[in-house]
Amino acid sequence: MKKVEGFQNPLVSVIVPVFNCENYLKRCLESLKAQTLKEIEFVLINNGSTDGSGAILRRYAEEDNRFILIEQENLGIQGSRNRGLEAARGQYIGFVDADDFVEPSMFSHLLERAVFTNSDISACNYKLTFRNHESEGVLVLQDEVADMAILGRETFYLRYFGKNPVVWNKLYRKKLLAENGIRFEVGHGEDLLLHLRLLPYVKRLCVSHQPLYHYVQRRTSAAHGLTEAANKDITLLSRYLEGEESGHASDRLSMLAFSNIFTGFMFSAYCIGRSVSYFYTQLQAFRNWDRFEEFCYTISQTEELSSLYVEQVISIRFYRIQKFIFGLCLRGKDRRVALFMWGISKLIILKKRRFQIGQFE
Repeated sequence: MKKVEGFQNPLVSVIVPVFNCENYLKRCLESLKAQTLKEIEFVLINNGSTDGSGAILRRYAEEDNRFILIEQENLGIQGSRNRGLEAARGQYIGFVDADDFVEPSMFSHLLERAVFTNSDISACNYKLTFRNHESEGVLVLQDEVADMAILGRETFYLRYFGKNPVVWNKLYRKKLLAENGIRFEVGHGEDLLLHLRLLPYVKRLCVSHQPLYHYVQRRTSAAHGLTEAANKDITLLSRYLEGEESGHASDRLSMLAFSNIFTGFMFSAYCIGRSVSYFYTQLQAFRNWDRFEEFCYTISQTEELSSLYVEQVISIRFYRIQKFIFGLCLRGKDRRVALFMWGISKLIILKKRRFQIGQFE
């Protein structure tokens, strides 16, 4: 078989961390191989896999020069992404998780929109892929372009990072990351801090309504190991507020980040179907944070959120739920909060049975 040649100066570099996912890896790599964009490279980071993933990666790298393989010890997904950033040659950077897959036009479409709109970040919608079906587009999006100078950091964060914090449905201008020393926090699985750190430097972002990324739902994936996730999110937020970036964080932006972490975590698709005790345990992890009650008071007892509702940055439903939940938390009614969240979870299951945990791959 003739080896597929790559480009010396690719426009896009796609970073793919890999650890023990041999059953899903080929589908992922085939979807990358089928990309309609020609000026592209795929930086594969074998993160100390002990199954057959390494052999699959080596085969693709041998057959196609667009696949660049880096072997390393297990540094976690964020450590792998950082290693990929060091090796990437493209003008734009994308990320794909090894158990997911993408549409053939994904990176061509994101790049075209980024260049046409002169955007630092280009984002698209995505689907949840279960064993027997797929969801429609998860996010409610329309094709649009957002300017930081017009919206301001708080509105920009809530609209485009708060509701959509992941990195794998986006394309980033490499200079945005490199020139500002932006890297992933090693040891934590969330992308929260990356986007908070990007806020002072992003000038423009474009969004596409098309769901071009397939986010595979399976019980054994890292995203569903949620026992320590709440603690990790709070640790990252604390590090942001107390570190060098604190000068960029207004009080309202800090509150928005916290409220988004809390409700976004509790009402995410991954929590649906869990027990009341599960929600209670996660709530206790948040309560251990020394600023928890401060933020509960700000959200439930002041009008900080109402201004965002008036500006149509958040919905009336989101506004009411936030006020209700954090009001209960402020009064120490944690079990009632857990019961409320469990009830919402059950309603979601009844409305969308396809999201039941039994449908995970």
